[in-house]
Amino acid sequence: MGITVRLDTATGEAVLTLATALPAGRTLRLALVDLKRKRYLTPSGWVAGRKTLLEVTPQNEQTHLVIDAAIAARVLPASELMLEEININLRERFVWPSPPVTPPVIVPVEAEVAPAPSAAPADSPTLTPPLPRQVHAGLALCAGVAIGAVVGFMALQLRPAAAVLPPVPQAQAVPRDNSASTVPSPESLEVMRNKLKSQQTAIQNPTGPTSQVPTPETPSRVDQIEELKRQAEALRLDRANVEARVAVQAEMLQQQDTEISALKQSLATLGETGSVSSQPDPASWLAAAVSSAGSVESITNQLTYQGAELIALKLCGTSQGCQLVGSYENSCLSLSRPEGEGVRPDNWWQGVDSSWQASEHSSLYECERGSRKKCTIRFTACSPSALAKP
Repeated sequence: MGITVRLDTATGEAVLTLATALPAGRTLRLALVDLKRKRYLTPSGWVAGRKTLLEVTPQNEQTHLVIDAAIAARVLPASELMLEEININLRERFVWPSPPVTPPVIVPVEAEVAPAPSAAPADSPTLTPPLPRQVHAGLALCAGVAIGAVVGFMALQLRPAAAVLPPVPQAQAVPRDNSASTVPSPESLEVMRNKLKSQQTAIQNPTGPTSQVPTPETPSRVDQIEELKRQAEALRLDRANVEARVAVQAEMLQQQDTEISALKQSLATLGETGSVSSQPDPASWLAAAVSSAGSVESITNQLTYQGAELIALKLCGTSQGCQLVGSYENSCLSLSRPEGEGVRPDNWWQGVDSSWQASEHSSLYECERGSRKKCTIRFTACSPSALAKP
């Protein structure tokens, strides 16, 4: 799937055309991201976080999207963008085009045709053709020099005799090209414009090197400030996420400390031979864990469910891919399998109830309904021991 962009010179809108039609009848939330500057385009401007630009419900065989002129004007030419919609796994990269250049309209000018000279009558006076503009300029210059010479001579005649005036430096004659026009050429205007820009830059940065004129490739100072603000906001969000993760880790460590304390209390109930103690006490929790092979291990008469679960997993063996079946208080847990079948990870059913009779009945019912075979009870565990099968 590719994307082509057409800029409408009349309305200023941008029309995005996709190679494949969008899914019809489904509301899509499309986002436009600047890959170079890591920002998202919204109707109000560019932002750092992901925001929806367009929310559309495509019709049948719709392949184009229209972006308003005010929004399209915020995109710089030659920007590398990506149109994405996470729900339909749409991520298409494309380059924003430059606005089309309207060629200048050349209006033909009809050349003036000089009328053919006609023979003047013998008695009519001869008309002198108008002098060229250069001749007028030369005559004006000569007149100015003559007037200046006269004024200087009169000033010398009227000055006091005793006054000694400093010598007047002789002005150097500036050569003048009378054939050239007095209007400056475009090249000279461009040179003067560049000099003014250099002087303005030197005034703004008196101690630093002359900065470059912002171009589409060189971001302006405002863009650099905005980019720094976006980076600062992203760093602030990253810091907030890290602090949240640290708080979660601290809470998990505190919970692990509580579980370790409960485990120590539960291990104190084990005898020297490692068998589970069945002495009557307030402990009423049991837990069971199943290995990847299908074998189930259980523990009873524990003070807390955390301690019961940890011991069940330890008895099962962490290297066997054990998973916790569950933890139960003041209950019995029964496990059944179909008759004639060995231990497998997919052929066991459990039953949990307040008595061993009810738990076994529930386990057999679930086993026979799930396997459609006759089943037998493989083991029953109760906690506390007063609920155990005699």
